[in-house]
Amino acid sequence: MNNNPKMNIFVELFEEYDRVSLYTIRKSNNRYSETEFFFREFSQNEKFRFEIDVILNVIEKFNEEGVLLRRLRPEGGNIFAIPITVSRLRLYLFIINSSVIVLGNGGEKKSRTYQEDANLNQVVLEIKEVAKQISRRIRSGEIQVLEKEIIGNLEFQCSIN
Repeated sequence: MNNNPKMNIFVELFEEYDRVSLYTIRKSNNRYSETEFFFREFSQNEKFRFEIDVILNVIEKFNEEGVLLRRLRPEGGNIFAIPITVSRLRLYLFIINSSVIVLGNGGEKKSRTYQEDANLNQVVLEIKEVAKQISRRIRSGEIQVLEKEIIGNLEFQCSIN
């Protein structure tokens, strides 16, 4: 964890499908979720049209097939990125179970690894912190995951930007 001041963040339902629920992260000082910021920044840019279509296709496949790891790029632990193919964009997420995913933010891939890019590294550090806190609450019983729904207190204090 870094030395940034603590911020309230919320995990909120982003999209619910028949087989999968997608949650997202919203910082208390923001109107939009991290995933909405990602799509707002890149979906209108013609330069990234193909990459956005690939990412949306993977998300649609979650509903058809459930969460399949073969469609995700492993980034360590339960953190993944989409798409798995060579792409100029990455959207980061973590998996709670085969029916619940928490989408974060992402960005343009300008380096070989996310660790080499300050912006992408910050995005991954943020989603790792949220994943750690959710996992801790699941273990303690403060949060329950029933089928494709997260039940409990989904407000966290995190040291993130």
